[in-house]
Order: sequence, then C-alpha cells, then structure tokens
Amino acid sequence: EARWSDAGGRTLGQSTVRGSSLLGGELDFTARWEPLTEAFLEGGYSAFVPASGATRLGHPDPTHFVYVMLGARLP
Repeated sequence: EARWSDAGGRTLGQSTVRGSSLLGGELDFTARWEPLTEAFLEGGYSAFVPASGATRLGHPDPTHFVYVMLGARLP
C-alpha cells in the first residue's frame, strides 16, 4: 500500500495494491558561474524517472525540470 504526496502534503495518488513502493529515481545536474564576487548565475536540470510504484499510482511519465537563478550578495 502506498500514498504519494508532494512537498506541501497534497496527495498525488494512493494505491491499495500491495507491491513495490519504489516511486522512482531522480537525476540532478547543477552549474554555477561567479563572474563577480557580488553576483552569481546558477542553473540546473532534474529528471524524475518513475518506477512501478509511481506507475501504479497513475504517474507513468518522466518529469523534467529546468531552472536558472541570478543571485547577488549584498554587503
């Protein structure tokens, strides 16, 4: 039996079937560039590859996420 929740606690799916509770795996890549001591640029890519547990809960497709962040350091 398994319940799959997001970070806020909202239920994404629930299964009463016993079996593998492995939802899947995530692979993350990040890169950071600091051209100045006061600023940086960071970016990343994440991929979630569902396993049988996620498929059984109705989420069989891989999920991709990309982000870019510009940061500044204040004195």
